[in-house]
Amino acid sequence: MAQAIRYKEWLQNHHKETKDRALEVKSYLVCTHKNAATGSLRGIDILTEDNFCDVIKQELSGESQCSFQDAWLSSSKTEMPDMLQAIEIMYREGRIPYISDVNRTCLDKVLGYIDDARENNKKILILINGVPGAGKTAVGQSIVYEENKNCEANAVYLSGNGPLVEVLQYQINQVGNNEHMGENAIQGMKEFKSTFFYKDTKVPEQSILIFDEAQRAWDAEKLGKGFTEPEDLFRVGERIFEERDYAVLIGLYGNGQVIYTGEEAGISLWEDALKEHDDWIVIAAEELANNLHGLDDRKIVDNDVFLPVSLRADFIDCSKWIEQAICRSHATAAQAKKELEELQNTSMRICVSRDFAKVRERAEEIDKDHPEWKYGMLISNFAEQDVIKKAMPGWVIKGSKYRPAANMVQNGEYGPWFAEKCRELEKACSVYGNQGLELDCPIVVFGGGYIRQNGQWVARGSRYDYDVRSQNYLDTDSIVENNFRVLLTRARKEMIILIPRDSMLDETYQYFVDMGMDEL
Repeated sequence: MAQAIRYKEWLQNHHKETKDRALEVKSYLVCTHKNAATGSLRGIDILTEDNFCDVIKQELSGESQCSFQDAWLSSSKTEMPDMLQAIEIMYREGRIPYISDVNRTCLDKVLGYIDDARENNKKILILINGVPGAGKTAVGQSIVYEENKNCEANAVYLSGNGPLVEVLQYQINQVGNNEHMGENAIQGMKEFKSTFFYKDTKVPEQSILIFDEAQRAWDAEKLGKGFTEPEDLFRVGERIFEERDYAVLIGLYGNGQVIYTGEEAGISLWEDALKEHDDWIVIAAEELANNLHGLDDRKIVDNDVFLPVSLRADFIDCSKWIEQAICRSHATAAQAKKELEELQNTSMRICVSRDFAKVRERAEEIDKDHPEWKYGMLISNFAEQDVIKKAMPGWVIKGSKYRPAANMVQNGEYGPWFAEKCRELEKACSVYGNQGLELDCPIVVFGGGYIRQNGQWVARGSRYDYDVRSQNYLDTDSIVENNFRVLLTRARKEMIILIPRDSMLDETYQYFVDMGMDEL
């Protein structure tokens, strides 16, 4: 059934002639078994030998001969690679995969702003924002690729997300068969700061700095140097301008995904930095621009730098369901049920289970039916060891400096894990490791960090009490909620929610079942 829906979605979203002509696409599931029954499921009519001819004859009744069949058959098509496949296409085939008109427009606009800055000696900040899975990372990587053609080094992608840096560098190096190629295109923020933040004379080779997860920029206390991350990026930008007569900072900004301490100030840090550097222009979509106050004389509002549609799941937007399902405010169980019903008419399949053995059975089915899919275990940073063991006996998810957790992906392992080892289901990736990345079928484990209690979500779990007592976070409950917002937005095709058999989680499991979610 999901396959029948997926074919329909593919034609609607990726076939240019079908999109341009606004053609209606109809999909049927044809069952050839002698005992097959007609009916309808998830919005798809089921045809058998008893009704096939009648239905198709009725469908074609009154239709004129198609006059554009050659154009339709030769139509161009968009691609839906995941982030790692997109990088492979860029660096192996020398082209940027055509993903969507919206993202292509955003990329073209940003490249145009960069050319303007270069030709007219400007300093600009561009804030690109969008829903989870909208392709902000892909746009950022595409900018790097376009600006660094012909062995130039005009742009660099900076990320404080160590695992993301590791995975992307690993992929670029694999494609280029060059262990240093990835380092030129993407760098860890920690190394960049140690080289350029604390040394006032050093200037990066690149004039375009792309800062990933701009909503998670560090405040002055977290940075520990008396200034914020955005402020020092501007200082580096000033040095770039002095040397090359133009400088471009690009921030990739996502909402509701703050998971570390010192990252909760958000857009205000960028506003403060802009006020300290009064000759910089800022370009942002209306949503973000409205939160940048006192900058009207040098603020350009451009809604083309906002990415409104999730591409991660093939134009299926799961974010509305996720907000209603896990948000502690402005959400209801009834609305979550309604949003899930909408999702169930798409090819996205979401199931819940309490049995790890059934998860393994589903993994074997995926290996057989979709051998190209990647699946893997994802766990919140607040998960509890004792709860996890009830689903996966013997698993160790808490480690120490000298003895890493045996069943958690460690630094240095993220590249191979996302490339292939995730399918072994022997190790899980934490929120710190999977933010900005994706899987065809993530297995999201509710390990006691976020539970339903008396009809409400309650944040708790390992580290929670410590974080509250030590005031590591301004709002620990929101950080826990954000953990699950990140975990539940990693899926491209399918998602399994695994809830261990712990009485504390009985209400949580029943909550998803009552919502109408399929049990695996």
